[in-house]
Order: sequence, then structure tokens, then C-alpha cells
Amino acid sequence: LQLAVAFVQKYPQSPLRAQIADAIAREIAETTDQQAKGSLAQTFLEIFNLPAEASLVTASLLNSYINTGQTQDAMTLGTKWLADHPDDITVMQNLTILASGQAIKGNNAFIAQGRDYGAKAIALLEADKMPAGYDAAKWPDFKRQALVSLYRETGILAFKGGDNAAAAPLLEKAIELGSQDAAIYFLVSDLNNEVYELRAKAHMVA
Repeated sequence: LQLAVAFVQKYPQSPLRAQIADAIAREIAETTDQQAKGSLAQTFLEIFNLPAEASLVTASLLNSYINTGQTQDAMTLGTKWLADHPDDITVMQNLTILASGQAIKGNNAFIAQGRDYGAKAIALLEADKMPAGYDAAKWPDFKRQALVSLYRETGILAFKGGDNAAAAPLLEKAIELGSQDAAIYFLVSDLNNEVYELRAKAHMVA
């Protein structure tokens, strides 16, 4: 990056600029330290500031935000990314999981966004709309695993948002698709018991 700074400052119009940017972006993407990945991506954006260059590290920066708990930054960047890439199921899934994790911790600020992204991702998967760039051979397994996760997370988000009527069928769908999360089984049991008790009370009143 230091060498890139010197090069871009000296030769800002060089035809090699795009090649250098792409090579560095790929190196950043392969960085396993998420904190360092985010820092490197930010530095990259300071050097390579042309509109077409920013997208080269968007995925790296978003992954860093998600994995280092920078939820608001992740949601902001994710929203911007999805405006231009509305079929990026992986980003929608990651943002849904992030929102669910925050809701479990008691932060309900991202429930609406999480549910929206989760619903959109589920719709794409259920319609079997494989985005460009996905491996066709791996798509069926990805689709199945993603649906289990998305139904689980959107169910949790609905529950944490007080929408039990929506939560129950979503969580039941996750179980139907093979979720091994024991907590979901207990939650579904509680939700169904609640519905039973409400119907019983209504029947007694009637």
C-alpha cells in the first residue's frame, strides 16, 4: 500500500493503476485478521479514490465490519451495496444474521432491516434464482443451508420484535429444513403452547 501511494501520486493516470488496485484488493480480501482487513480496506479507499475502484474492497470492508461487531457501519455499507447488487444473497444473509445477533443481545435497532433482508433472500432462494458468479454444482447445498439459516434468523427477529404470529411458522420452516438448533425447538414449543392457551381462553369466554 505504501508503494501504491507513491506510485499513484506520481502516476495518477497510469494504465497500470487498475492492475495495481486489483492486485492489492485481492491481497486485502485474503487477509484473515478482520481488524487488519478493515484498516487495509480503508487505506485502499484513501489511495484508490475513483468511483470504480471503491467496489474492489467493498466485500472486504463489509466482512470486517460484520466480524468486528461494527453493526451500524455494516448495515450502512450493506444497504449501499445491495442498492447496486440486489441479488447478492450472501450479503443479505450476513446482514440478517448480524441483526439477529444484535436482537438476541437486546439491541432491537436493526430488527426491521434484518427481517427485510432475510425475506428478500428467502424469496430469491425459494424461486431458485441463482445469482451470477455462483457455482451451479454447489448451488443446491448453498441454497438448503442458507434457507435453514435465514428462516431461523428471521424467525428470531420476528420473535424479538414481538411478532409471535410471524415467528412461529418461520422457525417451524427452519426445523422442517433440518435445523439442529435445540433452542429453536424449545422456542417453537413455547410459541405453540402460547397459541393453544390463547385459543383455550377464547373458547372458554365464548
